[in-house]
Amino acid sequence: MIVVFTAVHGAFETAQHTIAAIDRSCPAPYMHLIGDDFSPEPDHSHYMSLPSIPHPQCLRAVYECSELGSDGGPSMGLSLGYVWSFARVLRAEALWVVESDVVPQQDIVTFFRQAPEFYGDGPIGAIAPLYTGGGSALTTYGGKDLVEVQDFPERLGIAPGDNIVKSDTLAHTVARVTWAHLACLWIPLSTLDDERIFPDPNFGLWFLDHDLSNQLDRNGLHMIVSNKCVADHPRAAASTGVRWPDGAIRTEAEVAGRCQLYGKWGR
Repeated sequence: MIVVFTAVHGAFETAQHTIAAIDRSCPAPYMHLIGDDFSPEPDHSHYMSLPSIPHPQCLRAVYECSELGSDGGPSMGLSLGYVWSFARVLRAEALWVVESDVVPQQDIVTFFRQAPEFYGDGPIGAIAPLYTGGGSALTTYGGKDLVEVQDFPERLGIAPGDNIVKSDTLAHTVARVTWAHLACLWIPLSTLDDERIFPDPNFGLWFLDHDLSNQLDRNGLHMIVSNKCVADHPRAAASTGVRWPDGAIRTEAEVAGRCQLYGKWGR
């Protein structure tokens, strides 16, 4: 059993492709949980009316964070913690986070499963993909500014701080990284079971990925990236401001998240 978690970011147009790609790429049995914090009512109604997955061992469910006790604002930490606990109790093979503006390639789960065979340097806490299409990669969305990027092997042909994107010239390479976006992340049961690691519910939206990366690193678990695991991250039609009253409040929330990260881990 695999538990798939999609946090809807208002990227309604892309989300439809994301959901279809998950159905193509995730082998049965799996459960797909969609946490919808941002959609306007017409889009939310569409998510709620999605047809069931055409397999008797698979299930899709949609919920809002207000059902988990949120005060109505986006609560990525609370939502991820909910599905994290669910996957742990279910004894899932892995929790696969796939955000609504990411389209994974069909064979990505096969290569997530194979990646540990090519990495023998320590316990694996999470596996990240490479991205295509020039969209956001591993060191964007604040990562470049907030994380000292290390451990990028020269064989990947990148410099510290560079985006890591898919290159057809690379052989099957698996490398350790210090931070990965939650856009598409494979979290094995061994990590779900580790009582030292858990999503911080105090992170509403921004920088939860940095917090989890720090948790893994500080507890000796490695985050790795495989260039055979590929996903497109176009961020097409993304509209994360849908439920923010105005831009100033959205900016205030982002700044608060940054301060929270610094307060917890230091700069």
